Amino acid sequence: MSAFDTSLAGLRTSSAQFERAASNIVRAGLPIATAAVPSGGGPPPPLSLAGLDFGADLVGATLALANYRANIAVLKVATRITKDALDLIV
Repeated sequence: MSAFDTSLAGLRTSSAQFERAASNIVRAGLPIATAAVPSGGGPPPPLSLAGLDFGADLVGATLALANYRANIAVLKVATRITKDALDLIV
């Protein structure tokens, strides 16, 4: 498998992961600014609804973005290496 194939597969996976996380975040409908804080000064309740974990979905979206950027960087390097190799031949 070439670097191009691997990076493109990674881009597809990252996009799907981000889409799932974003969909769960939207479905939860709990903006951080409106999270209720208990009056006793204890920790705020977990941001989850119907089995959705808001924090895990935010982390998932962030990781998907980082993976996407990494795969783009690999594509850029692979493209540059291919161009340099062709320049040596021609």
